[in-house]
Amino acid sequence: MKKSYYTLFIFYILLLCSACTSKIILIPPDENGPIEGSVQRSVGEASVSIIMPTGENVKGTLIWVELDKSPVVGAANIDGKTATAMGGNVGGNAMYIGTLVGDKGTKLKMELICNSFTVKCTGVAVSNDGKTYNVILK
Repeated sequence: MKKSYYTLFIFYILLLCSACTSKIILIPPDENGPIEGSVQRSVGEASVSIIMPTGENVKGTLIWVELDKSPVVGAANIDGKTATAMGGNVGGNAMYIGTLVGDKGTKLKMELICNSFTVKCTGVAVSNDGKTYNVILK
C-alpha cells in the first residue's frame, strides 16, 4: 500500500509540473562549455532540446524509469567508449534514459540518476564521436 501512495505522489508532482520547463546543462570534456538546453517535463518523460556550440540542434525524449530496491547499473557505449551510472532506490531514486539526435548527425546517449522528490538529476551523456559529458538536470 505504501508503494501505491508513493507512486501516486510522484504522478501528482509530475502532473503539476507537466507544463514546467527545466534547464539541462552539459559539461564537456574540454573548455567549450557548459552547454545549456531546455527540458519540457510531462508524466513519464522529458523532451530535451540543446543547441550545441556547432549550431547543431540536438533533440530527443528521455523516459522516466523508477528503480527498485536492488542496485541498478546503466551503461552507454558508443564507438568503444563506455560511461556508466549506478543507483538504487535509496530515498526514492529514479532514472531518465534516452538518446538525443541532432540535425547534423550527432547522437547523445544519456542516463541520469534522479531524486524522485526533487526531480533533480545528474549523470552522463556519450556522443557518437566519443565525447563524454557530465549532465545536470535542474
